[in-house]
Amino acid sequence: MKQPCVRIPIMTLLLLMWIAAFPAPAETVYSKPVITGAIPAQVEVTLASGELFLLLSGQDLTIPGNDRKWNARDIRLFVRHSAAGGPWQCLYNRTRNDGNLGDAYFNPPREFGECSYYSWQVELWLPRPIWFSREGTLQFLLIKGKCHGPGANDWTEKIRSNIFDIPVRTDVSGVTRIDSLQPNYYYIHQENPPLLTVNGQLDFGTAVLIDNSECVTVKRVPTSGLIQVKLPPGLLDRQDLHQVRLQDSQGTVSNAKALWVYGPPRVTHIHPEQLRTGMGQTTIKLRYGGLKPDAVRGRVDLLEGPGVCSHPPPSDWEALSASFPANERINIVLDGNWTRCAGTLHLWLVSKAGDCRDSITIVKPTPVVPLRPPAKFSKAPVSARISALGRGFRPQLKRLAHKVVELKPETEIRRDFQSLIKNTLAAAGDSPGASRAALESLKNELEKEIWAQERDKQEQLTAAQREHIRRLMAMLKEMARLQAQAVSTTRH
Repeated sequence: MKQPCVRIPIMTLLLLMWIAAFPAPAETVYSKPVITGAIPAQVEVTLASGELFLLLSGQDLTIPGNDRKWNARDIRLFVRHSAAGGPWQCLYNRTRNDGNLGDAYFNPPREFGECSYYSWQVELWLPRPIWFSREGTLQFLLIKGKCHGPGANDWTEKIRSNIFDIPVRTDVSGVTRIDSLQPNYYYIHQENPPLLTVNGQLDFGTAVLIDNSECVTVKRVPTSGLIQVKLPPGLLDRQDLHQVRLQDSQGTVSNAKALWVYGPPRVTHIHPEQLRTGMGQTTIKLRYGGLKPDAVRGRVDLLEGPGVCSHPPPSDWEALSASFPANERINIVLDGNWTRCAGTLHLWLVSKAGDCRDSITIVKPTPVVPLRPPAKFSKAPVSARISALGRGFRPQLKRLAHKVVELKPETEIRRDFQSLIKNTLAAAGDSPGASRAALESLKNELEKEIWAQERDKQEQLTAAQREHIRRLMAMLKEMARLQAQAVSTTRH
């Protein structure tokens, strides 16, 4: 059986196809807005006129969609001052004042301030006399809703944010802060110096002060805590230490950070002050001021000419092995070739701010005079007892000799030697001859110990230190002589 033919009008078919081409409108998403931060985080009480710019940041502060101006009709930001006790005031929306869209719809008056919406932040311009003339807390509330018409009440609330507080205080602290500088130093006459970048906490009107002079701002991003400025003219003309601070739009000044403008390196201390030939590998320790050197070089001028030295050290500048164990300190390691011959070692510290040169003499060591053993005292019937006495006091003798060579306080050396004399006399017995012999032996044994200690430290002692040791030895000899004289007088 033949089916009946159903004819659809062409216009109806085209209308159905046009409707099917457009999807159903998506449902509006009213995610809960969350306000998490503000710049500035505190506001100082002021009687000044004008406006203060603030920024609120957070999550889901707008309604998703392509038309920000249309979505702004459905968002209202309210503010109130806790100390004023008044109602919430809705702020004028600048976002809707762009073009004709929204002109016929409700927008609060500008009397209490203005705002502009973005997906993650809200910008505000608030009149100072209304909101910041007294202490208290400024509170913010953002509400998402649905606009049905142009009237003020043609709007239905859907969801509201948390209430976010900003303190308003007579004295604010921690609003502006410097965390770091980049770069943290410059050097004199530096060509094309980079902009000074200050990282920290700042607001949209923050300026950088160097020694209380405001710098020209090139870039300011408070949300990232960054501000870049040009250096003041003449800052790099001389070496100096400067103070960098931030000053925000409320006049609050931050903590200070030091900014050095370095000059060329300058050697302030060198050790050892003199080198000896044949030392082998040695380390020179330098202290310096100014800019850290990029390289250290050295060369040697020979004292007796190149023909005398069979293996002369470098006479042209060569790089030296240098390390920087701490600020303003350099360790230079020399191998034995540099001190093979007498002469002058020249050091060259190279830096971008300029160079520095210093020198150390290389001398031949003074021959050591052979030590003559002290004259032995005449043997007496008590010689065996005196020999045993010397062995018994050997540890005390060594300790006292060590103190002499270590240049311990003279009063301490006197006290220890007096105690040693007392013990020696007590061990020698009542015989005057034994007592005198014991003191003489004590003096000689101590002298030998001191010379032995000094010989071990020969390379470390200066001429002045060796002379001081000789004075201490003379003092100890005199003490022993006076004690022997006292023993002889008393027992006669």
